Amino acid sequence: MMHRAITCLGLSFLVAGLVLSPVRCPAQDGTVKIDDGEKIYTVNKGDTLWHISERFLEDPFKWPVLWKRNPYIRNPHLIYPGDIVRITPDGIEVVRKGAVGIGGPPTDLPVERLKTSEAPEQLAALPKEQKPAPEPAEIITVSAPLMEKTGFITKDDYRASGVIVKPKEDKMFMAENDYVFITFEEGTIVNTGDRFTIIGKTDTVVHPVSGEEIGFLTAVLGGLRVTAVGEIVEALIDSSYKEIKVGDRLIPFEEAVKEVVVKESGKSVEGVIIATTGKKMNVAKYDIVYVDKGSNDTLEAGNIMKIYREMGKVQDPLADDRDITLPTMDLGTAVVLDVKDTTATAFIIDSGRPIRRGDLVRTSVE
Repeated sequence: MMHRAITCLGLSFLVAGLVLSPVRCPAQDGTVKIDDGEKIYTVNKGDTLWHISERFLEDPFKWPVLWKRNPYIRNPHLIYPGDIVRITPDGIEVVRKGAVGIGGPPTDLPVERLKTSEAPEQLAALPKEQKPAPEPAEIITVSAPLMEKTGFITKDDYRASGVIVKPKEDKMFMAENDYVFITFEEGTIVNTGDRFTIIGKTDTVVHPVSGEEIGFLTAVLGGLRVTAVGEIVEALIDSSYKEIKVGDRLIPFEEAVKEVVVKESGKSVEGVIIATTGKKMNVAKYDIVYVDKGSNDTLEAGNIMKIYREMGKVQDPLADDRDITLPTMDLGTAVVLDVKDTTATAFIIDSGRPIRRGDLVRTSVE
């Protein structure tokens, strides 16, 4: 099984190709129209399933569907000049792979013979469904240093199971390699070597649309390891991302999110950005946002979400009794990093305009 990691440095290369490609290589029009609203198209240099979906279906976010229907295409970059695709109102199918392609036999229909007058007969000769030998799918991951420092929104987890009481040395803030005294709720069993994640409370989150209080936005501050258990428990802070202080809470250790595997959403999920890190008014590529949907809504880590803004309606200046609904404004794309029951944390992997609280998100599925 192939595996490809996308770091921040490489994000604009591969993820842009999968999600929002900022650079398009226009191809010569190799489209041939046939009966029943179908078309056949010869892939040209620079084409991806993303581009083909956007061009023929007017919805580039259908690429996960196209990928699923064509399992021998290990990612949307791996279609080649000479590949032949069938376009219908329902989707796109690669019906023959070119001589330099993968996952299927070389075509026995030379591309130059697919003239308009010959198209119906040639298409009829193509198999309606080709089932090549399956190949292991490439695993696409997104990673960035900021990911492991992200927090989450919670209503009651902030009580946690423990709290930092005091540093062993006289100091206001603590960091990695500092020893601290900690305590736990009555009945909590703690052993030497146990690890805990340190979290801090930042802001109360109020839904920007409904006005409902959602909970607290927490920050992951670091982690610690229990070094001695007695009348009082001692621990060593073994990682820190921000200043740690007396009163910061402890929750059972959770491995920091360092990368996430991109996966197709099981159903369409629509939500709202309800918070940003650092109380930023505007956020952009490589920033973290929080949305009001979670695992209860079938959202999963790795799901890709489109970020957009509704522009509302305006009165038609030529008709007092008629309003014009304006098109939505596309803002960017994010990948879900972590999900709780009713909220999720997401990482913006591409943005064309400033993004803010109240903007909308949705996953895209068939």
